Amino acid sequence: MLTPFTHWHLLHRIRRTHRHRPLRACTQHQMRSRLRRALERLDRLDERSIPLGELTQPELETRLEEGPEKRREVRSFVTWARGRGLVGELVVPRAPVAAPSVFSTDEDQAEHLQRCLGDDALPLDVRTAGALALLFGLQYTRLLELTVHDVIDDDTVVALNLGGHRLPLPPEVAQLVRALRDQRQKRWQLDQTASTTPWLFPGRSPPVLSELPTST
Repeated sequence: MLTPFTHWHLLHRIRRTHRHRPLRACTQHQMRSRLRRALERLDRLDERSIPLGELTQPELETRLEEGPEKRREVRSFVTWARGRGLVGELVVPRAPVAAPSVFSTDEDQAEHLQRCLGDDALPLDVRTAGALALLFGLQYTRLLELTVHDVIDDDTVVALNLGGHRLPLPPEVAQLVRALRDQRQKRWQLDQTASTTPWLFPGRSPPVLSELPTST
């Protein structure tokens, strides 16, 4: 049962969404985690001699509530199985999300943006990511998918290639992006053994996310 789930759901999704883009380590980790959660669910049913088709909603929810949050990643497998008639109308409820209690004002946003644009004490990648997030509302996970080749620079206008869409950048932000591109490209050319892809924000984890200004 895990073989068709892996090939026709997980791998199919990866091939479809990353056809022209390298696969990041975080995506690989997420897909492996979904496969592990499916395996754990099936092992649990085997231990209790319960066929998958007899799994009930209350039993599913009880199991999810007893364990860590990552168990909810079984949602991918349950949705796939339900679509093929292998289980009943099961639904993996999403974890409750607490309502935000802290909000930033327009003045805070402007102050953070000015710091990203003008504070040389901050690392260049932090300034660039912060400026793009604050100005355009881009998620950091989306920024981490960018490579140096996604920076379109014709010496007059700098833009970002976001999934085939061209996003022109204002001069001050363009200056940051251009400087970061040149920095990353130079380092990548010097040591291509560290990564086969010239990421604009390299690394397996976000670049010092704790230092990035919030856009909530």
